Amino acid sequence: MATDSLVGERAAEEAGLFSGAAAQAVSIIAVITLAENENNFLFMAFHSLRK
Repeated sequence: MATDSLVGERAAEEAGLFSGAAAQAVSIIAVITLAENENNFLFMAFHSLRK
């Protein structure tokens, strides 16, 4: 019985770590996407100012 509860705890811990890592990856991708969109916007604005 003791080993079963340990295995369950370990699985829950790994699932938590995985979901945390997945959430972190999603937020990093979102930040990169926002940064790229902002850079494109600044680039376009800069070009329109230079004309």
